[in-house]
Amino acid sequence: MITVGATVLALFPLAMHGGPLWQPLCYAQIGGLTVATFITLLMVPVLYSIFVLDLKILSWAPEKDSAETDRSAPVSFVPCDCGLR
Repeated sequence: MITVGATVLALFPLAMHGGPLWQPLCYAQIGGLTVATFITLLMVPVLYSIFVLDLKILSWAPEKDSAETDRSAPVSFVPCDCGLR
């Protein structure tokens, strides 16, 4: 978002005083970046809530494996013999 904001702010002077070639190009870039940013900020949470929370099409539950269930086992550290002496 900081990159988009900096780009949009930097394009304003060129859009105002850039001449007949640069003005339409700058306005198109400013509009495109602004619209794409707001669509992304709105659409990603909405689609997430639809697919994951409402329809339950996707599941984000972690898979259970034997290493996670046995947390009482002590952790042992084995020194590495890498030959770097």
